[in-house]
Formats: sequence, structure tokens, C-alpha cells
Amino acid sequence: MKFCCRAFEHWHSAAGTRGFGVFAAESEQGQAMFVIQHRALDADARPPEYSPSPLSLVSDLIIQFYPWCGARLDDSYRDTQAQIDRTDLKLL
Repeated sequence: MKFCCRAFEHWHSAAGTRGFGVFAAESEQGQAMFVIQHRALDADARPPEYSPSPLSLVSDLIIQFYPWCGARLDDSYRDTQAQIDRTDLKLL
């Protein structure tokens, strides 16, 4: 698998764990999209039972260009999108 840059490779391998991750996913319309995600907890962790204020445990941001290297993601991953797909992790 050839990644657009080392940062993408690193953050893709971190997808689903606490912190930031990046991955491809399929939209509800069946189109490829690219997601930068931040998780307060690992994907399999239980959320806290009580919090005095609302918590954002997972946040998704849909992107077209990768912010670290500027690659246009549709072009960079057109033929290999299925290899980096983690639709199971997306919220949107």
C-alpha cells in the first residue's frame, strides 16, 4: 500500500484508538469520503457513566485534501480506497 505521506500512514494505523485517526469510508450515497476522527476513548471502551456536562466522545471531520501534505485524497486513493476503508468507525 502506497500512502500519500508518512503522516497519513501513521494516523490511518491509529484509527479507532484514542486520539486522532484518518480513514476512508463510504457515504450513505455510496461515495468514497475521507474522515479525520478524534476519539476521547478507544472504539471498544465504555463511556463514563456520569459527567456533569455533555461530552464529545467522537468527532468526525470530512476532508478532501490531506492537511499534512496537501494531497487531493480522491486522486491519491482512487484505486486503493477499499484498502483504507474503515466505514465501521464513522459517525456521519
